[in-house]
Amino acid sequence: MPETKFYFCETCGARITDQDLARGGAKNKQVKGFYCSRCEREVKTLSFTAYNEEQAFEFVKNALLDKQAVNSPLGVKVVETPVLTPRGGRFRAPVQVAMSCATPGAEIYYTDGPRPTTQSPKYAGPVVVKETTVLRIAAYKDGVFSNLREEHFIIG
Repeated sequence: MPETKFYFCETCGARITDQDLARGGAKNKQVKGFYCSRCEREVKTLSFTAYNEEQAFEFVKNALLDKQAVNSPLGVKVVETPVLTPRGGRFRAPVQVAMSCATPGAEIYYTDGPRPTTQSPKYAGPVVVKETTVLRIAAYKDGVFSNLREEHFIIG
């Protein structure tokens, strides 16, 4: 039986399809341009040559297992990207912003400056945005940060 090349999202381990590749606008699967429907963003890929899809999934699980922190459906460990409610946009008055993460037990850190770290303010309840700013948030669990979420809030 001949080997086939399989492609997966570098972040969550989701299988890349030609439809996903076209949605990201990439010309080849080795560069940024694959749109991951699970991560909901463009990502880089991992590729594996394997005899079948089951063997390829095993390769990707092993490759990502130590990189992330919480089990996904594939058995790959990930910390989900947190979300802001409401999302950024233009507001006439100060707005109260809530933050959440689908990963149980993950802590959310935020900043209006560079990428958040564990030294940044930790989310404990809604934050009031009083002036135009860019909120950057990331979730953290077991030594691993999620992808960065960034939203622009224009007040006035």
